[in-house]
Amino acid sequence: MTDRKKFIMLILFSIFFPLVIGSVCVLVNGNKISKAKPSGKTILVDNKNYSFEMDMENFISYVLMAQMDESEPEELLKAKSVIIRTYILYKMKDKAQIAASDLGMEYRNYGELKNSRFQDFCRENIKSPKGMAAYFTGIGSYKIYNEKNKKIKRIVDKTKGKIIKKQGETILPLFHNISNGKTRLGEEILGKEYSYLKSVICQNDIKEQEYLCTRYLTVNEFKEKLSANGIVVFKDGKEILKNIKDKKEIINLITVEKDKEGYALKMRIGDTVVLADDFSKALGLNSTDMSIEEYEKGIRITTKGNGHGFGMSISYARYLAGHGKPWQEILSTFYDGKIVEY
Repeated sequence: MTDRKKFIMLILFSIFFPLVIGSVCVLVNGNKISKAKPSGKTILVDNKNYSFEMDMENFISYVLMAQMDESEPEELLKAKSVIIRTYILYKMKDKAQIAASDLGMEYRNYGELKNSRFQDFCRENIKSPKGMAAYFTGIGSYKIYNEKNKKIKRIVDKTKGKIIKKQGETILPLFHNISNGKTRLGEEILGKEYSYLKSVICQNDIKEQEYLCTRYLTVNEFKEKLSANGIVVFKDGKEILKNIKDKKEIINLITVEKDKEGYALKMRIGDTVVLADDFSKALGLNSTDMSIEEYEKGIRITTKGNGHGFGMSISYARYLAGHGKPWQEILSTFYDGKIVEY
């Protein structure tokens, strides 16, 4: 080997070696070889052509990374990790394993996260030697992935084993993005078994940019969306909506039953009674706290908040975390229960 080739190899080695070492370290200290004691609960994860078991505590990190940005306040992320763990155990009941598909939770798998973190690193560091080396060779993705996710793993570890129970039973820790200014009382709407869901004034939620949302629909769009979602309107035993062309006539057919917090429970359209959640979903609304009016070209629907309104408002929890409240206090604000080891 000539001196010139040796010099080039030395330069490449000095760039690649730290990345290679990082890759090896993650394989040793990551999910495949870990000194951490397993939780005793596993999640069966589907990954395209195969399935594998993942310890619940590791899975929580992947859910948290899918639902929340790592730049969020740490106490909010801790509170959310407890909610995720509580929900998983609520669904598991006495079982030791559950399929990820049965949880219905959004999560990001290892491959997706590793690739996205690696692409972010290459884009942000493309002008540096390490960035260029990573971009052209693909070496070092394990190290980059590990460094980017240290915060999330550390946060999940700080709440390890913690869940919310009431009277010895694991609660269903519902949450939503933004309340209409007040969260909904679980017992009043869902039944006595959900009495742990508190009604809480969330004064800061009304300041959120997405607090108000207005949807404009023509008469035809309104009718088509209801029909496409199986909502058929009857009056005196006859289907009537398809023959109505006047916006005012449609609005006059609608009456709304609301709860104390202002969220719609049921919609009566003619003689047809529809759950407000189904009506909202059919029209793509953010919330069931809605007002329906006519406007020049059709029907205008304005909603307050984003989500069903039960349990923790992520927006208000963020506000509390930003004002120094610890994760335990954030959770106790929304849930009437005890934080315990499962």
